[in-house]
Amino acid sequence: IAATRLIGRSFSRHATRLVVAVIIVAVCGWVLGARAWALTQPRHLGHYTGWAQVAADPAPYGSGLRMTVEVEGERFDVWAYGGRRARLAEAQVGEFVWVQGERRGFGPGSGQRRAAVRHVVGRFTVLVLGDRVTGSALASASNRVRDRLRDSAEASMPGDVAALFTGLVIGDDARQSPAMVADFRAWGLSHLTAVSGQNVAF
Repeated sequence: IAATRLIGRSFSRHATRLVVAVIIVAVCGWVLGARAWALTQPRHLGHYTGWAQVAADPAPYGSGLRMTVEVEGERFDVWAYGGRRARLAEAQVGEFVWVQGERRGFGPGSGQRRAAVRHVVGRFTVLVLGDRVTGSALASASNRVRDRLRDSAEASMPGDVAALFTGLVIGDDARQSPAMVADFRAWGLSHLTAVSGQNVAF
């Protein structure tokens, strides 16, 4: 009987500790989640002139190009077409681009929730596009490795295959053709064209 009581007390203590730990973790998760969601609301909007850091490689979307930049600690999506699209197509993460334009928040039903997952708070409309310069030593070294891998793939594989290869290996989907992306989406496999490679890169 004494042993049974001892075991019961020990189990009760462990169960109490477990419940307390679960409550603490749940409260911390709720607080951190609320704080993270609050950071998806833009703090700085309006006109901006200066350097913007490339936070995500340019990705083709139809006739346009989407690139994520960081301005004053906040991320914005830049949509580029025509000549600007061609100038930004070669930009890489970590580089800096001189821009002049307007920062705007997302309107209702404009994909804010999907953008928030990427820590993007709004859109940046580029009015003037200037020079592009390399970033930190670490970013430059990383981009050199990516360039060599991309050049090797393009030298030894057909265009679409090389673009798919760099997407699968390092998440670089900048050169994937709209037709190939559409085919993968039609089969429900679009995540393979870049997400797997991004996980490897991380």
